[in-house]
Amino acid sequence: MNKKILVPETIALKNLINDQPLLMEDPDTKQLLQIKISFLTFVVGTLLKDPSFGKNAVTVMHAIDIKDKIKSCEPNGFIEIEQEAYDLLLGTINSPAANFNPEVAIQIGSFFKAILSPVNPA
Repeated sequence: MNKKILVPETIALKNLINDQPLLMEDPDTKQLLQIKISFLTFVVGTLLKDPSFGKNAVTVMHAIDIKDKIKSCEPNGFIEIEQEAYDLLLGTINSPAANFNPEVAIQIGSFFKAILSPVNPA
């Protein structure tokens, strides 16, 4: 059975102690900008880089499918992925090859929830 996942809104990161925005310098303009992370950035930049998505042609194709679906979906929209692709994604989020940065992970709980608690297809 396919899994339906809600694509959460982009999140602006903050300092966990004082709630001040986490900033980074734009390399082109040198302007300080608040760091924001989208669901696409999290999934593609973190989860799909896990070695489990590079084991063979099937896992690579699942990664491509997940990336393409998230990329074409607006926040608060839904993507539907095959059970096998979902199982890979779930396995990666539950046991990643590299640990998550806790300062960021604490703030992107909605991203974890979206993957850990898929919506039942209608």
